[in-house]
Amino acid sequence: MKILIRFSILAAVFITALAYEAEAQVDATVTAEVTDFNFATVIKINDVDFGQIATSSSPVIDPADPSASTDVLLGSIIVGEFRVEQGTETDLIVNYSTTALEGPGTDIIYTPHLVGNVADNQGSSTTLNDGTSITTDPDGFYYLWLGGDLGTIPPAQDTGHYDAIFTLSITFAN
Repeated sequence: MKILIRFSILAAVFITALAYEAEAQVDATVTAEVTDFNFATVIKINDVDFGQIATSSSPVIDPADPSASTDVLLGSIIVGEFRVEQGTETDLIVNYSTTALEGPGTDIIYTPHLVGNVADNQGSSTTLNDGTSITTDPDGFYYLWLGGDLGTIPPAQDTGHYDAIFTLSITFAN
């Protein structure tokens, strides 16, 4: 029997794009809902924040090693962080997909980079592709960190607010 645990991550993604002649400001929010099915709980600890980025750049937040992120100001980024709380050593499957941040200009494609670990240790986490199986620890926990890739921001990206809904689904493996 599969029970769907579906939540979207309130990953406020804030982008400030700097144009060549004038300062342009772009911000983007990935809106979320958390739905609890059959005692499963996902707790959001941090939102994702890309901080200030420049047009014609290709911003990437590496959730396993934020210092390896590119085209972002390292002091201004925040990696999304979540904790799954389920039964002891429960087998689960993680599903998610790419989404588009929509706003006044060209959509900005957000490709999530998700990593996880049974220990609360971001540095030793492993990549979780869509469809990856995970198992909670003996206390029923599994930790997730979310970064991502915004592709190349066009030089003439329109200023304004861009947002999207990113959905992460966690189902029981059996």
